[in-house]
Amino acid sequence: MQENDTRPDPEVLLARLKEEEQEEGGRGKLRIYLGYAAGVGKTYTMLQAAHEAADSGEDVAAGYIEPHVRRDTQKMAEKLETIPPLMVSYKGTKLREFDLDAALKRHPRICLVDELAHTNAPGLRHVKRYQDIEELLDAGIHVWTTVNIQHLESLNDIVGSITGITVREKFPDSVFDHADQVKVVDIEPEELLIRLSEGKIYKKEQAERAVNHFFTREKLAALREIALRRTADRVNHLAVEEKKNHQKTGDYYTGEHILTCISPSPTCAKVIRSASRLAYAFHAEFTALYVETPQMSGASLKNKKALEDNIQLAKALGAKIATVYGEDVAYQIAAYARVSNVSKIVLGRTNHRIILGQTKGTPAERVAQYVPNLDIYIIPDATAAGKRRALTMSDFGQKMTAYKHIYTDTLKITAFTCVATFLVFRIFGIWMAREHVIMLLITAFIIATLLTTVKRQSQELIKKSHRLEILLENSSRLRRCVTIRDVENEVAERIVQLMDLSVIFYLRGEGDHTLPFHGPDFYPKKGVAASELEFFKEQQEMATAGWVMSNGKRAGCSTSALPSAKAIYLPVRLDETVYAVVGIYLEEGRGIAEFEYGIISAMLNEAALAFSKRYGDFWGHNPGMQVKPKNGQASAPLRRM
Repeated sequence: MQENDTRPDPEVLLARLKEEEQEEGGRGKLRIYLGYAAGVGKTYTMLQAAHEAADSGEDVAAGYIEPHVRRDTQKMAEKLETIPPLMVSYKGTKLREFDLDAALKRHPRICLVDELAHTNAPGLRHVKRYQDIEELLDAGIHVWTTVNIQHLESLNDIVGSITGITVREKFPDSVFDHADQVKVVDIEPEELLIRLSEGKIYKKEQAERAVNHFFTREKLAALREIALRRTADRVNHLAVEEKKNHQKTGDYYTGEHILTCISPSPTCAKVIRSASRLAYAFHAEFTALYVETPQMSGASLKNKKALEDNIQLAKALGAKIATVYGEDVAYQIAAYARVSNVSKIVLGRTNHRIILGQTKGTPAERVAQYVPNLDIYIIPDATAAGKRRALTMSDFGQKMTAYKHIYTDTLKITAFTCVATFLVFRIFGIWMAREHVIMLLITAFIIATLLTTVKRQSQELIKKSHRLEILLENSSRLRRCVTIRDVENEVAERIVQLMDLSVIFYLRGEGDHTLPFHGPDFYPKKGVAASELEFFKEQQEMATAGWVMSNGKRAGCSTSALPSAKAIYLPVRLDETVYAVVGIYLEEGRGIAEFEYGIISAMLNEAALAFSKRYGDFWGHNPGMQVKPKNGQASAPLRRM
C-alpha cells in the first residue's frame, strides 16, 4: 500500500458501524431547535414537526411544553398526547415541572421536552433539565427540545456584554455539540419586533419592557449572528472530526494544547470560557490547571466556593482538570506547560494596586519569563473598565487571614533566633551595638523566612507522598484479594483512611442488576460507631444508590443528580458494568476536592478491574455465587473461578 494512501481504515469503519448499530437499538437521538431570542418560533416549529411525525405513524408524546400566551402554539400543543406535568410545592407555590419518571414509564419513540437549559425545582432527581433529557436518551427515547443561544455556557460572557443581562440558566457546550441534529429557527429581527408589538410574544406591559431592554434591533442582530456562527462552527467541527475518523493517521489533529488556570477570582469564569472557545476553534486539547498554594488552606468559605464553581465550569466546558502544588503560581504554570506540551496559555489580567501606587508583576508576565516561546493570551477584566483597583481594608484583612499561619511561624522563628543570640552574647559577656542589633534582626528574619518556606514545602511533599502511598498500597492489596468481600473491605478502608470520612458500600445483586441487592455495609471513620450511620437505610439514600447502580453515574450530595442525599455515591464501573456503589458521607455538605476525587476515581477503577477479573461473565447468573455479608452470616463468599 502506498504511503500517501488516504483511504479509510477498514477497522475504523467497522468500529463506527458497530457503534451506529448499537445506537440504533440503544441510545436515543437528540434534536435541538435553536433560536436567538424568545418568539422566533422554536416551540411552534418543534410541535409542527411532531405532528408530521405522528401523522406518519411515529409514537410521539409531549413530555413538557412551556405554557405560552401564543394561541397558535397552544393549539398545536393541545392536539398532541401530553404527559401530565409534575406539580412541585416550593415556598408556598406550585411549580410545573417535567415528570421524568412518567416519561420513562410511557416510553414514547419521540418525547418533546421544551426549555433545555431550565433549572429544575429543588428536590427533583436532577438539578438541570438537560440531565433529565440525558436520562431519556440513555433509555433509548428520542428527544426533541428547544433552547436559545444565550444559554450556551461558553457564550455566557459574550451574550452578557451584548445584552447587559446575566443569563442564569445555562447548559454545557457538550450537549449542543453532541446533539444528533441542530435546527436553527431563524427570522429577521425586524419581523421579530413586529411580532412583539402585535402581542404575539409577551403581554403588553412585558413587551414594552422588552423593547426598552433586550429586544432592540442591534442586540437581536448581534444575537442572531452569534447563533448562526456557532451553528456553523459546530458543522465545521463535526466535519473535521469525521475526516479524522476516516483517516489512518492524525492528519487532521492540530497538535494544539490549550492551558488555562483556575482560581477563586470572579473574572476566572470569563477566562475559562475564552480558553474553551479557543480550544474549540483549534480542535485542541483543553486543560484547566489549579495551583494549590498554602494560602488556600486559610481561604474564606466564599473563596473556596468560588473555586469549586470555576472547577465545575471548566469541567462543563470539556476541560481536563489538573492540580499541582507550590507557592510560585507562575512557575508551576510554566512547569506544567513544559512537561505537558502546551502550545497556548490563556490567563486573566490582574489589576490590583499595592502600597504607594506601585504594581507588582502580573502572573502572566512571570509566566512569559519562564516560557518565552509559548503563546500567552491575556483576557482583560472587563468589569474593571481599564482602571486599577485599590487595595481595600477588606482585601487586606482577607490576605492577612490567608497568610496568618505563615506570618506567625516567621515571627516565632525570628524571635527565637534573636533571643538565643542575645543569651549567647550575654553569657560570653559580649555587648552589641545598635547597628549589630539591626543586622541581627534582619538576618534572623531572612533565616526565619527561608525556614518557613522549607517547612511549608515539606508539608506539601508529606501530604502528596501520603496520598501516593495510599494509592500504591491499595493497588498492591487489590491484587492479593481473593473474595468479593476482600475487595470491598480494601477499597472502603483506603477511602476512610484518605478522606477521614465514613463510607457506605453497596454490592450489585445477583438477580435484579438495577438494585443494590447487598448492603449497605458501613465503614465508619474513627470516633464514629456504625450504628450512627443507620439513617443511610432510609428510602432516599437507598434510592440514590439504586439510581447510581442502574445508571452508572455519580449522584447525591454536592452533585447535580439527587443532591438532597446526605452522601455522594460513586459507581465502581468497568465499561458498561457497575459492580458496586460507594457512598461517602459528606457531613458538612461540602464537595470532595479535585485532587482527592482523582485518587478515589483511580482506586474505584482498579476495584472494578479486580471485580471483573474475579467474577467475569458469571456474576449474577450462577445460583451458587453468593456474596458473604459483612457480618459473616451466610454461605461462603464467591472466589474467582
